[in-house]
Amino acid sequence: MTGRANYETFSKYRNKNVFPEDNTGSIDFTEEKIGVTLKGNYLELSENPMYATQTALWFWNEGTKYNKKTAKEHADADVVDSVSKAINRYDTNALPKRAKNYERA
Repeated sequence: MTGRANYETFSKYRNKNVFPEDNTGSIDFTEEKIGVTLKGNYLELSENPMYATQTALWFWNEGTKYNKKTAKEHADADVVDSVSKAINRYDTNALPKRAKNYERA
């Protein structure tokens, strides 16, 4: 996940919705660590498997949209191109490869 807005939205979502077996409490993933360059709570999302899983679930189910539908909704409708655009619409070079991988799977 990238982008301060995504970190902020995920932080708010996570702090309102309890994930099973997560008793770590409220975390602001946008908070920077004072005195340490480029080090903040956002790094927890890649360093902690529980937080990485939580962000992936949130991003898939709620965090990203294309044409007002989530990646999950596009996937449920088997629209690979729209799933790809919901996840990263700016990487248009990857769209043909994703479609090919989907067909192969």
